[in-house]
Amino acid sequence: MKESARRCEEMLRMGLVPRKEGNIQQVFKLYYEMEYRSLSPGLPVFTTFIGSLCHCGKLGEAEKYLRIMKDRSMSLSEDIYEALITGHLRKGDKIRAGLLHNEMVAERNEAPQGN
Repeated sequence: MKESARRCEEMLRMGLVPRKEGNIQQVFKLYYEMEYRSLSPGLPVFTTFIGSLCHCGKLGEAEKYLRIMKDRSMSLSEDIYEALITGHLRKGDKIRAGLLHNEMVAERNEAPQGN
């Protein structure tokens, strides 16, 4: 997990959080390099990755990595949901945005509450 967080910090430091579509290939490269080295990308990496994909309008790809997280039984942060919801609203897909919102609220309600 520490290695995953370090890689995420490296991504941010190197400017790999894309503001343009062309930079997204560098993010893919780093993600697949982590997978190749058996460094399971943690929540910070997935959050950055999915947010970057949504920012570039690559919602299909972002949803793919959302499914990977779910398959790995990873917790999903509100940041991930917000990026996806915002992306879908920008594309005009209010139905998918609503479904993701409902999913986020349901997960929040299922999370253990602190005392």
